[in-house]
Amino acid sequence: SRLRWKVNSSKHFYEVVSAIAPQAPILTDMWYIATDPAELFYARHLLSLEAASDSARQQRLMEICKQLNPTEALLLISKDSPPPWLTDYGDLFPVNLEKEFHMFGVRMPCYAFILRYRNESPTSLQHVEPAHAQTAPPS
Repeated sequence: SRLRWKVNSSKHFYEVVSAIAPQAPILTDMWYIATDPAELFYARHLLSLEAASDSARQQRLMEICKQLNPTEALLLISKDSPPPWLTDYGDLFPVNLEKEFHMFGVRMPCYAFILRYRNESPTSLQHVEPAHAQTAPPS
């Protein structure tokens, strides 16, 4: 009966997640979803938020996400608020779903957000005057 419960739990998680932004890559801090449910690993691109430890890696992670889907990403995290740096790249919209899934016989919280990208990146928001546009000092 425990195995049946586990299979049903994994199937339920897969069905719920598959219905949310089905073409979007998944950004997550939940390492276990790469293997449970295993179907999710083959159906969606899974990217680790933990790999984005500094601004250069955060920017690279978002470049990869935008290559996979140019409009949005699905964020699945264990905390009820996403990492603050994500708001530099787009607008976050909470997804109303069951907040907790029972994985491995343990209650594990799962919060979902849709990240809709903005057209500009944080570095392009900073205005830098081109070198050729600088005025020469008066003589």
